[in-house]
Amino acid sequence: MKKQTLKQKIDSIILELIKKGYRKKEYSETTPIKLGLSQTDFSKISYITEKRQNQLIKNDVVKLKQFTKEDRKKYFYHTSASKLLSKFINIDSDDLQPFADKLSQYIIEQKKIDLKVFKGTDIARIYNMSNHRFGESSCMQEKHKSYFEIYEHLPVKLFALIENGELLARCLVWYNERHTKTDIYIDRIYSFGNDEISKIMYRKIIFKIREVEKISKDTPINAYNCRFLNWDSNTNYRSYPSFQFVKIDNDIEVDELEALPYLDTFQFSCGNYLQTDSDSDTRYQLNCTGGTYSDVEQIVCECCGVSVDEDTQIWVEDLEETRCEHCAIYSSVDDVWYAEENCTYISGNIESYVHNDHIQN
Repeated sequence: MKKQTLKQKIDSIILELIKKGYRKKEYSETTPIKLGLSQTDFSKISYITEKRQNQLIKNDVVKLKQFTKEDRKKYFYHTSASKLLSKFINIDSDDLQPFADKLSQYIIEQKKIDLKVFKGTDIARIYNMSNHRFGESSCMQEKHKSYFEIYEHLPVKLFALIENGELLARCLVWYNERHTKTDIYIDRIYSFGNDEISKIMYRKIIFKIREVEKISKDTPINAYNCRFLNWDSNTNYRSYPSFQFVKIDNDIEVDELEALPYLDTFQFSCGNYLQTDSDSDTRYQLNCTGGTYSDVEQIVCECCGVSVDEDTQIWVEDLEETRCEHCAIYSSVDDVWYAEENCTYISGNIESYVHNDHIQN
């Protein structure tokens, strides 16, 4: 099926509004003509009016009613989807919004994604940019460059969409070298726009990164934002990385750095590694927005001293202490855990471990 042009899309929306009872405005010398995708703003539409076009010709600024790309940047108006539609239809802004959203989504779908790649100290420069469209959705944007020093020692790059000096989207991409193959994980994508526009951006950015990294179509997609998208049943995707940790180079310890970023995926520090999940060797969690970290409580078995994961720690009722699964015994008859040395297995009618005090009683 042939794709709609921008004019066809606008005409179809106007027709839909007319069918719903809204009145179309009469054509005038200020009605938008020569519609196109803006060359100066990623999410806007460019147009000129008959009045302005005639003035440019009269003043010998342009010779004909044809305009180059540079002419469109310089002499055309650039406006949002809602403001453009309001120039064709008499309608209040609340009623117009759902139709403006349709047009905005069309605009983003047509746009080509030109991602720029940054690594090392340049990553901090992008996070430090104040000209962006994230609002308050990103806790790390505009932070001091010291927050991002850790990226100089990690196998990571930052991919960013920057148009006319404005940051529109960004994400970290992590790398894991194994033998002759490199696995990548596309971390959380921060983008402008409402939910539907963001989803369009997520998909376009994910596929553009795969293209830049020369990842074959047969290779599974590993990207954080996959969890927000509906994929074709034939698409092999995951919202989590295919590797569990990344190495911090140069023997850097996270507590040696002046400040630290909040991380979405590789949050847990374990010596010279960052990993996806807390384990018994984890020391810190990089989940603070103020440049610090959280101490991860180290849980140990109070019987044998082995480190215990929070999810597997066992509270034994008789001694009122925390133990590992090897130092505790579950009594099905009492429905509690006891210290392993204080229990005896009773067969026959009971078929359960029983506390020794209960046997004596």
